[in-house]
Amino acid sequence: MDIGALDSATVHSALSRRKLFGSINKVIDASISGRVVDVDGVQYDDKNQLRRMHRRSVLLTRTHGGIATTRATVGTADSIKVADCLPVATRLAPEQEMTPTLPDRIMFSPLAFAELLAEFAAVAFSVQDAPDVYRREERWLGEKLGPPGLSVVDDPAATGGWPIDLHGRYRSHVPLVERGVAIGAVTAVKEGGAPGARSDIPELAAYPADLVMSFSQNKPCGLETAPTLHIGRVHYVSVIDAHRGILTASTRDTVWLYRPGKPAAAVGDMRITVAMPDLLSGIVGTLPGSSETVPVSWGGVVVRCPFVVCEGVSL
Repeated sequence: MDIGALDSATVHSALSRRKLFGSINKVIDASISGRVVDVDGVQYDDKNQLRRMHRRSVLLTRTHGGIATTRATVGTADSIKVADCLPVATRLAPEQEMTPTLPDRIMFSPLAFAELLAEFAAVAFSVQDAPDVYRREERWLGEKLGPPGLSVVDDPAATGGWPIDLHGRYRSHVPLVERGVAIGAVTAVKEGGAPGARSDIPELAAYPADLVMSFSQNKPCGLETAPTLHIGRVHYVSVIDAHRGILTASTRDTVWLYRPGKPAAAVGDMRITVAMPDLLSGIVGTLPGSSETVPVSWGGVVVRCPFVVCEGVSL
């Protein structure tokens, strides 16, 4: 079409996307595949004025030495750099074999933990209809889900996203978990009602869209000494028991056994089942400075979280 028919922001997004593709193609080979996803729209700001928003997600997977690793990068058209997108090259140690006994210390990468947290939030921290209201109030509200240092909020400002109010009204920081306790949920509001008003249950239909998970009570995680299972990515995540928060998922891109502090063996991908309250309660630390904003595989959800280390969790 005539480029003159496009607005300047759309032209800039298209040109920057093409430039990014060209830069990536200069430094990769056939071992890398992936995708770039642009999301454009409008949102209300804190002054109730509409403004344009843009978010770009880049997911690249490198297959090297029989091992696949994936990296996800989220930002704007101008903020994403090629060096930030490239996954590392990893080769399987040839003398190692699959280990029959797996440790109960697990490190989840942001790519893996984001998928699990988003799926759990969809049943524990969101209200779609009347059963969700009752389940949240009877089961999750006030539930101790993790250590005192754990917090989870829905915060578009922290992830470059947009508010999730069903009627398009501005929403900012919505606390979901505070000091390890579930205290809130994401809801839409009835047209003309106050934010968060629950005057008409059928009007309440919203999912957490911009989750931010943090853990403030870090201590030495023992990664240099204790055997640790490293789960880098999961997919096919689904809730099998909403009342107890039990999820099932398949690991992806290989599971690694670290012993001590270095990859010792590659474990075959597996189907795992876990109760999220147990997983959150088992958090003993995160890797400082490791937080990433990850686009979840379903919907428009993004999650910002670090590498998470858990102990005593049965998968």
